Amino acid sequence: MDSKQRLFIVAMVGLVLFAAGYVMVRGQEQAPAPPAQPAAAQQPAPTTPKPGTIALPSPLRWSDAPDTRPAELILQAEREKSGLEFLRAYHPLRAQEIEKNKAQNPHEYFQSLNEAFNERTDMEHQRGEDPQGFAGREQALRFEARSEQLALEYRTAAPDKQPVLELQLRELLNQVFEMRQAQVEERLKEAEREYLHLKNIAEKRRKNKDRVVEQRIFQLLGEEEIFQMW
Repeated sequence: MDSKQRLFIVAMVGLVLFAAGYVMVRGQEQAPAPPAQPAAAQQPAPTTPKPGTIALPSPLRWSDAPDTRPAELILQAEREKSGLEFLRAYHPLRAQEIEKNKAQNPHEYFQSLNEAFNERTDMEHQRGEDPQGFAGREQALRFEARSEQLALEYRTAAPDKQPVLELQLRELLNQVFEMRQAQVEERLKEAEREYLHLKNIAEKRRKNKDRVVEQRIFQLLGEEEIFQMW
């Protein structure tokens, strides 16, 4: 093999190697890039309530996040919500009025809701202790709410409609009066029973004055243990 043949072979090998390298480079440029891996979801770090707070769901938010407000603010919000629910159920016109004027008269707003909350608490206690009395009291409240609605309808009704509305209002208020009067008389009976009980105790104390004083002397002298042994 002479020098020309060797030179030809070397040139051919170099050309083949160049072509192979070019094909590989183009293939890498045209190949689709692999899909990017999604970044790990960043989970929010759990919040720790500050000292002096209570972690409770807020009654005024549509959220499961813990309420980290100071305890007194949570209790105030609970009273506000509870009182407003009570007014909306039994005094809807009153509820509308105080809500409308909340910004202008916040003192009256919170005072009314505080009174409503106390009345609701008292009625819930009565529901368990005196179901019959609770039923009458609740019915009277509903009738009063209806009477307020009738009064509003009367003021905005045509003159020919007012006599009928006034008659309905009068009949309804007569029923409310009888319910309220029954409650007053029941409280009076309870007061009379308590009076008789206290009167009986007072009479017995008067008859046993010497024994009561003697026992008190032993108590003050630290010798009341003798009355605890038989």
